[in-house]
Amino acid sequence: MAYAIIRTGGRQFRVAEGDTIDVDLLDVEPGKTASFGDVLLFADGKDLTQGNPVIAGAKVTAEVLEQRRTIKSSRLNTGGAKAITAQSGTGAN
Repeated sequence: MAYAIIRTGGRQFRVAEGDTIDVDLLDVEPGKTASFGDVLLFADGKDLTQGNPVIAGAKVTAEVLEQRRTIKSSRLNTGGAKAITAQSGTGAN
């Protein structure tokens, strides 16, 4: 079974033909194809090709099924004897 390890959005994904993965927002409309050029590793069942850091000339293409945005998350910690306040996430300074 052939698979590849690609890098997109600062993360790495192991993908094979027919897989569905959830990646960060891409600048491609739904129904179009996206191309990932950062292929770190490719294995076809017999041979293993590893990049240094990427495989030159290799790319993985995929169909974009949907684009969606998630809810912005935030966290606020208050408390302690000295009333320490810490905020992280959207709006944190």
